[in-house]
Amino acid sequence: MTHLPSRRAATALLAVLLPGLVLAGCGDDSEGSSPTTTASSGPATTVDIPADKVVDLTAQSTVEITVRDNTFEPSYFEVKPGTKILFRNDGRNQHNVTPVEDGRFDPIETAEFAPGKVGAITVDGSGDIPFYCTIHGTKKLNGQSGVIRIAT
Repeated sequence: MTHLPSRRAATALLAVLLPGLVLAGCGDDSEGSSPTTTASSGPATTVDIPADKVVDLTAQSTVEITVRDNTFEPSYFEVKPGTKILFRNDGRNQHNVTPVEDGRFDPIETAEFAPGKVGAITVDGSGDIPFYCTIHGTKKLNGQSGVIRIAT
């Protein structure tokens, strides 16, 4: 005879496993099919993303990126050095904008980036600057993440 777990035991097991499953859906650090970040010689970084996925915004001295729940729009974009980038939180949740590599820009902190708020950064240097929301993405560019490509 096969014994099935009691309803109480099944409910207890679900209560233990469910929070982990929910958190796993927000993003993880597995490679998956996300772009790959690699350091090149010197401080510049190159991210392997298809050229047709990168939006050319080099003609603008100020650009606006829309932040919605779990996305940046556009996620991959190219600007010139010195460009001011405005991130507008049009989502329902708080977010942040954090560089994968410390020091590439000052992060836009969660406490300052509630729905309806705008945060700004200015980028200099060269190469690619991968970024993400620490709440809804990962440093490996899974989930809510993107790449700023600085034109040379």
